[in-house]
Amino acid sequence: MSQGLIGELEIAATNTRLALVGGVVRDWLLHRIHKEPWVGPNDLDLVVEFSVESHLNARELAKKLISLHPNEITFCHYYDSYGTVEISFLGGTIDLATARKESYPKPGNNPIVRFSTLESDLARRDLRLNAIAMVVKAGCWKLLDPYGGQQDLANGWLEFLHNKSVADDPTRLIRAARYGARLVMTLGQGSITQVETTIREWPWSLQSDIPSSQIPSALTTRLRMELELLLECQGWRSALYLLQTWGALRLLDHDLQANHYLNRLLVWAKRLELPLLIALVSAASDPLKLASRLQLPKHQIHWLQQLEELKELLATIKNENSLNHTASLSWLPSRWCRELETRGWAPQVIALGLISGLQPRQPLLRWWCRWRHMKSPITADEILIKEIPIGNRVGNYLRQLRWHSIDIQKY
Repeated sequence: MSQGLIGELEIAATNTRLALVGGVVRDWLLHRIHKEPWVGPNDLDLVVEFSVESHLNARELAKKLISLHPNEITFCHYYDSYGTVEISFLGGTIDLATARKESYPKPGNNPIVRFSTLESDLARRDLRLNAIAMVVKAGCWKLLDPYGGQQDLANGWLEFLHNKSVADDPTRLIRAARYGARLVMTLGQGSITQVETTIREWPWSLQSDIPSSQIPSALTTRLRMELELLLECQGWRSALYLLQTWGALRLLDHDLQANHYLNRLLVWAKRLELPLLIALVSAASDPLKLASRLQLPKHQIHWLQQLEELKELLATIKNENSLNHTASLSWLPSRWCRELETRGWAPQVIALGLISGLQPRQPLLRWWCRWRHMKSPITADEILIKEIPIGNRVGNYLRQLRWHSIDIQKY
């Protein structure tokens, strides 16, 4: 089905060039030349060159395709500000884009986009191995590789397109780590030098006295989205290792870059069903500041605020028991439940405390794994049926019963 659609798109784009781009070209080359496994494409990225004469662009091309297959195309959405169209059909999806040229008014800011040539579209890509196109003409495919991406595939290197790639868009580093983990590649020496130089010079506006709205989006929302994609991928451990090896975690925080236990921290976070990004942020020198910059969800920022309260509580307990280091460890479970449950904290706060290595660890772990799941031996309905004379203090009575029940069980 996709081959037929491409043929029809080619006919509709007679007066300009249509090209297959992106991961499908890279993966096909890895299969064809390097014998990597290949299962064929389900999703295609196509670029059409803007034609001034016919005013042809992705939107007009998509309309022609829909008119030919009104019953087979299940979804179509136009992103006019980017000149792209997402089309879903019975066999997969096609992302159709008008060829664009990008320029960056300031490092890290969103680029200024205008329609342009296929070569200009390839020039805006992140890595040379992603700047390869297969131009379709008269039913034949012609490979267009102006930056030597095929050689990078052969050498196993990830190379940026130009010496301002990282300065223009530092999220390219996050994508490079994701590709590196998937393709078992790493940055070439020239690109590593670019990373080191760019981060040392720090060309982005990130002063503490400027409003968050003026911080470049490549260090805020776009950085967060790329990190979420990285942490969702199967090879996130390898990708995180690459970022740390390249010194790229300094984009987030110097403490994260220097932390040799991030992998263990995130493995624990996964076991405790915590979102990996909030777990990563919690290990920063100033988690709340980083969470605010990345614009994490408000409820996760509240978790970090409550984590600070948990740290203060445990520090207070430690100071109060400084003469007897085992005093707090000898507390009954009900005492720990009262301390942890009556402050309005989300359960995830205790999980963040556990992965952060807060002490004493044993009661926190027992609360997370067992105590919080235990219920009162009787319910509110049973209290009403038995007419137990407790007035309007049902909630407090049930809580005390539950804590007592936890105390008398083995733990």
